[in-house]
Amino acid sequence: METDARAGLRAMGQLLEDRLAQDRIAMVLDLLDRNEVPLALDQLCADIDESGVTLHPTEYLQLCELNTLLGQPAAPTLMRRLRPPR
Repeated sequence: METDARAGLRAMGQLLEDRLAQDRIAMVLDLLDRNEVPLALDQLCADIDESGVTLHPTEYLQLCELNTLLGQPAAPTLMRRLRPPR
């Protein structure tokens, strides 16, 4: 389960390379390398929110699936703020 989440978070980091600062992505990858998968997801979501990155609907759904898979480490209010505009 965490292996799938780790791979999903790494893939998400690659998708966001052109929209999120490299140091933010590096921090998330470092957390993954230290097996802090739920914390890495929470950090990635917080970084996306703080940076004002707009997610594509499929990216948002991937984050929601990862959040559910990991027991929802990212707060529901944070996840709602990441929802892309319609």
